Amino acid sequence: MKTEAVKTEELMRGGLIVVRAFGGRELTRRVVGTAGDVVCVCCDEEWQQAEREGREPSCIGFRLKDVKRAAPGAMHQD
Repeated sequence: MKTEAVKTEELMRGGLIVVRAFGGRELTRRVVGTAGDVVCVCCDEEWQQAEREGREPSCIGFRLKDVKRAAPGAMHQD
């Protein structure tokens, strides 16, 4: 995953990012929050469902070094 570094202060809740998952697979996800060098993310479906239900999305953490900016129109490419 070669890209410019992403800083936690650049990440917006609900914003799209790309994470590097097991095996190097790149997945488009939504930012739920950050904690130090960890970015908590969820899939778009979970984000939308949590909004409808008035709850926090279930999320998983990725190291900041495994995160990059999503290209415009990136949703639904994984």
